[in-house]
Amino acid sequence: PAVQRALCAARNVDVSVPGWWEPFMGFRHELAPTGIGAIVNINMIHISPWTSCLGLFEGAAAVLSARGGVLILYGPFKRDGAH
Repeated sequence: PAVQRALCAARNVDVSVPGWWEPFMGFRHELAPTGIGAIVNINMIHISPWTSCLGLFEGAAAVLSARGGVLILYGPFKRDGAH
């Protein structure tokens, strides 16, 4: 399918490490010749230290801002104190 051809393999990244995003700056791949257009983060925000959340947002902004890319968060979130 076309969608599979447009996705690169998932990467394990420790977003609590300062500068974790530097290897991804200028990233090019046959599936992403113009760079990274999206970062998908699954089930991390609700269980991670706040510093990891901040690291995720800082790095995503650095990697995605040049292309106007998106950070997609998936996981359990509360609204008005309830899931």
